[in-house]
Amino acid sequence: MLGIALVSGGIDSPVAAHMIAKRGEALLPVYFDNFPHAGEAAKQRALKVIHKLQLAHRSILDPVILQHGHSLETYAKECNRRYQCIFCKRMMVRVASVLGRREGAGYIIMGDSLAQVASQTLQNLYVVEQAASLPIVRPLIALDKVEIEKAAKEIGTFGISTAEQPPCPFVPERPSTNAQLDAILAEEAKLDISGLVESHFQ
Repeated sequence: MLGIALVSGGIDSPVAAHMIAKRGEALLPVYFDNFPHAGEAAKQRALKVIHKLQLAHRSILDPVILQHGHSLETYAKECNRRYQCIFCKRMMVRVASVLGRREGAGYIIMGDSLAQVASQTLQNLYVVEQAASLPIVRPLIALDKVEIEKAAKEIGTFGISTAEQPPCPFVPERPSTNAQLDAILAEEAKLDISGLVESHFQ
């Protein structure tokens, strides 16, 4: 069954995609482009990582690039900034679900590792997952950073993924680690969520 693999170009997501692809599963890599808040170098890093994975796995298809910058801007302007990373991931899994249904995919692959960063606490993972309409598979969930970095070096993506990039300007200084779904839904009620989803495909 086809899976939608969210690949950022960082260390974790390529390892997650590799772990599923080595089982022979077909994957459609998706990169969310934060332009104009991320430059061309960030996109090229992700594409290089995906190409590296394709060399090892014939089942990995050519990537889809979706425009995510407008969505980030809208959340930042209209919603509580403490939840920005959660909003970002909720939108990505919404969009990935739409794309997956259009392409006949059955699930989404993400590079989350439990509690590695603020958006990956168990509560926040739960809140993110509620926005998806396809199952989310997280093959790295119980691995720590050292284990993930070791795997990235073994598959040859670590050097690409660690190329220096400017930080995301939307990451809050004090991100929420225990977001409540009702609070998130109340914030998102301020927005045209369906319109934001569709803006990714334009």
